[in-house]
Amino acid sequence: MPPTNPGTTPEKPGPLLAPARPGHPAARAASGATPAIARSETMTVLDPDRHEQLLAWLSRSRDLGFIGPGPVDSQVTHSLAFANAWGRLRSAPPARILDLGSGGGLPGLVLAEVWPSSAVFLLEVQRRRATFLREALAASTRSGGSSVVEGRAEEVAHGPLRDTIDLVTARGFGLPAVVAECAVGFLRKGALLLVSEPPLVDPARWPGAPLARLGLRSLERLTDPTSVVCLERSGLVPPHVPRRIGLPRKRPLWALEESRPPRS
Repeated sequence: MPPTNPGTTPEKPGPLLAPARPGHPAARAASGATPAIARSETMTVLDPDRHEQLLAWLSRSRDLGFIGPGPVDSQVTHSLAFANAWGRLRSAPPARILDLGSGGGLPGLVLAEVWPSSAVFLLEVQRRRATFLREALAASTRSGGSSVVEGRAEEVAHGPLRDTIDLVTARGFGLPAVVAECAVGFLRKGALLLVSEPPLVDPARWPGAPLARLGLRSLERLTDPTSVVCLERSGLVPPHVPRRIGLPRKRPLWALEESRPPRS
């Protein structure tokens, strides 16, 4: 059952972006190159009943202050840009997804509806938000073994989920260096990291050499209309990455001297 809030009327469903058709050609940008820009074309509508329930939960999340103000429907559309990006680069749904700093459920709860057979791990450090996310998952009729992981990425990435995830998503988690370091340990070889980005292209945000040292390479930058940077785990991830709690934000890897290795 969707949550009820006497003072809130759930927003009505509208047209939403959906994953691009399977089999679309993969990205072409090499490590260190400026990512290409492409736009997804496919549009569809989620099942109205599932969509309305999702909007009800996200409206509650907004009322609790877990997601920002504004129409919830547009925030769902923003989240579906991650599914569009995956659909351009891969032909089958991801089996295991981790939403980095899931907060109020964007994009994690949305992607759980897009791919009902996938296992979605909603990583969240704050107790109140983690409790809300558990309630939202428990109310869903979907399957796939999804769950909330309560903890810090710097610690969780060295646990059982290391090297097991097909897709990591990040929406507002932090600076690029922080996102890359905290996400890469979860990715198995060939898996994707998709990051919501500002609309203007700035190659300096995702420099090739530091990414390569983490075992990542840049693929495409997509707009549909939300900008999403796509990276792939293509190499070995240093065993000490991510560093201990707080260091990725306190000493971002991009800011370190070129010749100096990350501090452990």
